[in-house]
Amino acid sequence: MPTVNAPRADSADDAEATAKNRAATAKGVRTAIPPFRWLQFYREVPDIPEATWGGARIRYDIAGAGDPALLFLHGWCDSRAQFHSLLPLSAQKRRVLAVDLPGHGKSEAPPGEFGFRELVAAAAAAVEAAGVETLVPVSMAHAGWVALGLRRRLGPKRVPRLVLLDWIVLDPPPPFLEALRGLQDPERWKSTRARLFSMWLEHADPQIAAQVRRTMENHGFGMWARAGREIAAAYAREGSPLEALSAIEPPPPTLHLYALPKDEEYRTAQEAFSRKHPWFHFRRLDGISHFPPLETPEAVAAAIEEFLEGPRE
Repeated sequence: MPTVNAPRADSADDAEATAKNRAATAKGVRTAIPPFRWLQFYREVPDIPEATWGGARIRYDIAGAGDPALLFLHGWCDSRAQFHSLLPLSAQKRRVLAVDLPGHGKSEAPPGEFGFRELVAAAAAAVEAAGVETLVPVSMAHAGWVALGLRRRLGPKRVPRLVLLDWIVLDPPPPFLEALRGLQDPERWKSTRARLFSMWLEHADPQIAAQVRRTMENHGFGMWARAGREIAAAYAREGSPLEALSAIEPPPPTLHLYALPKDEEYRTAQEAFSRKHPWFHFRRLDGISHFPPLETPEAVAAAIEEFLEGPRE
């Protein structure tokens, strides 16, 4: 397994994390970037593994050992840096891949237009390049549509379970659909994006908020409009994610981990669905932002392992 050089430690906390990096690397696990130094690391790593899909290079990280592997999938206008704290925790238990989807992070965009169908194909190409046979997608927000696509494409033997992170799994509320329209409007996309950031990051740790903004603000109107268009089309085509999951035969055992929204109506609706469909599990995390992998990585890692080690439905 290739190893990487961690960034230079500039503080006592960084030095401690760097020491953990070296110890983990000695055990064969590529892990533990000092907190909130990932973006610097992200620019410096020279030997990122890659797959080729549609003429584009798709970059990914791989660490750990054990099946089923976890496949971390970031949302639109984000990158695999979303999982920099979660990856080393999960890699202690099993193999982990974190992919930059086409046009994001260090991965190239394909020529021409692309959407969820192409994201599924690119993620599958990374899985094959990494030699992974059995995997559980762990998808952030609307990358859940990519996770569903992988289950349909690869089947239940290769994709036995799904983990969803902070997704709108019910019918999308009208204000959200209006936000998707706003992202596709050249005159409104920036103000719409600002409102989404405010909703996602209200009261969040300033370092988390800064990291999210740095990554997501790197994308301009083209990618944000694509996100709005593809997400709206997916809901129109599939219905709610819970409806889409129910239509898969057999429905995949699924865990939804979320922090937002906090309202009881959202929780009780999932609870009612779970009673009728025992393959669906959910847990509300003790977080205050839309980004559990950054905010509560230990809780996310523990919940994923508990789900994977539980009985098969």
